[in-house]
Amino acid sequence: MYNQIINTFIDDCLFLQTPMLQSPISSKIVLSFFLRNFFPSLF
Repeated sequence: MYNQIINTFIDDCLFLQTPMLQSPISSKIVLSFFLRNFFPSLF
């Protein structure tokens, strides 16, 4: 359940691309990295 919520959250964040994160793949990797660091209990 949490993984689905996180994936939806990440996909929503992909619409808010910053210039530093041009590709959706790198955005997903970076967001996943931060989410795992700040919310380890969700994984």
